[in-house]
Amino acid sequence: MRYKIYYVIFIFFLAISTLNIAVAIYLKDMFFFTVAVLFIMAAFLFLLEMKKINKNPFLD
Repeated sequence: MRYKIYYVIFIFFLAISTLNIAVAIYLKDMFFFTVAVLFIMAAFLFLLEMKKINKNPFLD
């Protein structure tokens, strides 16, 4: 159950970053693009944390 929550949060970060990129293109505003890049970085770091948690045999 815990791993499913991690994937939901990861997909949420990707969806928000995609939305921010679309808004940045539509409004031609670099602020939204910068926020999208930050959300992409957060999603990448979250993905790395999920891989680390999945490889830890002593976590359960």
